Amino acid sequence: MKYNEFVSKLRSVARDILRMELVNKVRDELLAAVTQYNSERKNLEWRVENAQQNIAREQFGLTQVQDADPDKETKEKDLNEAIANLEKFIEARQKELAELAEDQTKTEAEYAEKIENIENSSVKVNRAHLTEKTQMLIDTAAKGTVQEMVVEDMATAFEPEDQE
Repeated sequence: MKYNEFVSKLRSVARDILRMELVNKVRDELLAAVTQYNSERKNLEWRVENAQQNIAREQFGLTQVQDADPDKETKEKDLNEAIANLEKFIEARQKELAELAEDQTKTEAEYAEKIENIENSSVKVNRAHLTEKTQMLIDTAAKGTVQEMVVEDMATAFEPEDQE
């Protein structure tokens, strides 16, 4: 293989390595974003669940109001108002959950597009990094070749010589 062909192949390998590094960075960003979305989703779900438990408590309180209680109407009004407020709260949190899911889907699609663009060579790698990575591969290949030659020389050094 000619040297120029060899360097061209190493440059292609270096380009692929750099693209994979870019893809890994984007995937790390995506993972961080998904983790944040999951945290927010769990928080909202917990708040909805807590509000639902509070509604159950308020409804139980409504059943416990005595007919003979002089403040029955006030208590029932306050409990019904509290239940209505909690239901509005739950509705708002569920709307936030839906928006969050939609936003997460959009974000994941954007990151998937970024990854696809990198993999399809639409995104160019940094020329300086490419040159540096190519040189590193050339140096590594040269060391490997030298090591192979040394190993071969050592193997032949200890072979018995043909005695004539």
